Amino acid sequence: MEQPPNPLETAEEANDTWEGAEALVLDEEADGYALHYVEGDLPEGDEDHFSIPLPSPLADGDNIIASCTAWALGSGLRQLSIQLYNDSGDAVSSKRVESMTDPASFDQFPAGGLSGSASVILRVWSDSQAEGVTGAWYRCGLHV
Repeated sequence: MEQPPNPLETAEEANDTWEGAEALVLDEEADGYALHYVEGDLPEGDEDHFSIPLPSPLADGDNIIASCTAWALGSGLRQLSIQLYNDSGDAVSSKRVESMTDPASFDQFPAGGLSGSASVILRVWSDSQAEGVTGAWYRCGLHV
């Protein structure tokens, strides 16, 4: 069975900074998580930022799961990277980088570092494009 496409990025230029982060629409809720998905494009020099609302108040043990991939799905993006920020633009995580076989991901990132923040910002960028591969798209899923 073919996986349905993720909702497409809608603010290609406006979401280039954390201040212009595109709000992701809730896709569904499952197992206590709010699920958000997006598919975007990263032409050379571009980066994307997406905003996801956080539950209020955050409970001890709340986690964020984020995963983005491009290379393994046939895109020409290489070294796809993600990082999490609070809604003031401060990085709350180190960056994660995709390999050919593993997505750029955070498994069970503790949301405690986002206390006082109404949302978490996901930054997505790529450091290179494979020669001869024209696709520059990626897919991400976030569970909060």
